Amino acid sequence: MKCTFQNSDFVKVLQDLFKVIPSKPSIPILGGILAKVEDGKLFLTASNTEVFLSTSIPVGLDAEKGACVISAEKLKGIVDRIPQGSTVMELKDKSIVLSWSSGYSSLPVYDHNDFPTPPDISESYTIGNFVPTELLSALSCAESATSDDDTRPAMAGVFFDMGPSGTQLVGTDARKLVIAGIKTTDGEGSFILHRKACSVLKAVLSRAEADSTVTALFDASYVRFAIPGYTLLARLVTAKYPNYRSILPKGSESEISLNRKDLMDMVSRISVCADRSSSLVKFQLAAGGLSAEAQDLGFCVSAHDKMEADYQGPEMTIGFNAKHLLEVIASLSCNILRIQFNGAKRAVLFTPSREEEAIAEKAILMPLALE
Repeated sequence: MKCTFQNSDFVKVLQDLFKVIPSKPSIPILGGILAKVEDGKLFLTASNTEVFLSTSIPVGLDAEKGACVISAEKLKGIVDRIPQGSTVMELKDKSIVLSWSSGYSSLPVYDHNDFPTPPDISESYTIGNFVPTELLSALSCAESATSDDDTRPAMAGVFFDMGPSGTQLVGTDARKLVIAGIKTTDGEGSFILHRKACSVLKAVLSRAEADSTVTALFDASYVRFAIPGYTLLARLVTAKYPNYRSILPKGSESEISLNRKDLMDMVSRISVCADRSSSLVKFQLAAGGLSAEAQDLGFCVSAHDKMEADYQGPEMTIGFNAKHLLEVIASLSCNILRIQFNGAKRAVLFTPSREEEAIAEKAILMPLALE
């Protein structure tokens, strides 16, 4: 095995492959990258047994075939710091030798036959096609609401709900729920992609050309995303996802429209003074807009602020956890946020303004009980 690659190409793909490699691998080989030279390309694969990410860079048709597994940490540490230009990679006995313009390094390798083999998608599968930029935007939106509690596996990932009218990407942690819709023309079915795999998918989607196509091929156990230059295979979360459609509020008693960024700034300011245990911020809604307050009596601190807006409905006081409220506001991409209420104790619906209804995003947040 011998090949020559451009350092800039190698550094770029290593950044993506590193997102898959576990920080504390259960077996040493999972801390490595499978390198294989074939047909003028250097194919590189990283895996943690749950996720496989593969890509390639050109090395020329005169490259010598071969394969090995190289320590990812050592490899990245060297390649990140070598001079711009080209590097020669050569397998000699049980070591890989990297040679650049001013020096070289020798690293031990593992047998490539011991590297995990990605499973096959079964013959009973579904295909979905996506525009990379749309999928990236929707995935970022929904992933922000997923739970970091792996004891509730269904909520630890993004739910892809594909149907004839499009695909809904859903994330929830039981306190908040975020939905982002995108148009698709193929496929019906659903699956849950774990948030760790979502993070890897977002990284490679950001490198895809806007006019390219991402194809998802999935069965009951795995999904394979074909992205220009990359292939991502991930084990699916097999738990049953909550019926998110049943909890969407139907109608509203009152509503208000606000500049999303201004609202986020206001909540961020006053939340500094919120009670540390509840992170409670209170909204008082009335004709002319809303006023907000937060206080921590234990530390004798408080903050008040207000925003002018067109509020339609009866006067009302409602409380939110500031952290969760900011996460919901940040997950949406609209300029003007429409907030709909059904009293102070029921779920609150956040959507883009009527003028921005083309943005197919919505979120739900449960308020806090007020004494």
